[in-house]
Amino acid sequence: MTGNYLTMSEFIDEFRKAVGDVTCEIPAKSIINWTNTALRRLAREKGLDVLFRYQDTFELANMNKDGSKSVSWFLRGFKVDGGADSPRIGTIIDVESLLVLEADDCRIHHKELCYLPFAYFRREYPFPEERDCLTAFTITEFGGDTKLTFNAPAEGHIAVDMVYTAFHPRITSADELVRIPYAYDDILMECVKILMHEESADMSTARSLYEDWDYLVAQARERLHQQKAGFGLRQVKGSF
Repeated sequence: MTGNYLTMSEFIDEFRKAVGDVTCEIPAKSIINWTNTALRRLAREKGLDVLFRYQDTFELANMNKDGSKSVSWFLRGFKVDGGADSPRIGTIIDVESLLVLEADDCRIHHKELCYLPFAYFRREYPFPEERDCLTAFTITEFGGDTKLTFNAPAEGHIAVDMVYTAFHPRITSADELVRIPYAYDDILMECVKILMHEESADMSTARSLYEDWDYLVAQARERLHQQKAGFGLRQVKGSF
């Protein structure tokens, strides 16, 4: 386990124990595919998107490959416990706060920028590359990728600290993390069991398991609602 998350390999081991697959007859690839489907379903459940809330810092390159100054970036990577970069984040559900940081003389400063909805931003700043006063930003989704755009080129070392909820990125190997809190992995496990029985056309068992899963979801939704009421989101000046 890395921090509060299981690796996919650890999840596979726990899943096999739960279904009695002591001879490892169930292909790991199948378990990974079922897990990806289950993660998407969990993120769409009302109140459970909180399980997919993350806080990550993204460093922004101030120059494009062609040498021009950068004004937009696809936010695709994050670091986990100082480890290697993940290739992407999942499709954004909601951005709860965004803090823009500047590095100057080895010190970090908060830069005050105004968030603008995409349609208004495009109308006000159709050619941000030609501007010289950085005052605003927008966030959009293109093909499942999250794009951050400033209204002028960034100077120096820029990073953004973002609190957001997002669909889990697609897991492709056993080395990747299942990035939901370990305390709620049993809900994911039950959903994967349902998908396994659906694929084998054992619909009666799948329906029976779904009743158990539905109870776990309701229980988790109530717990998460209480937690949210007791521990409000950290407020960040200039967030949206």
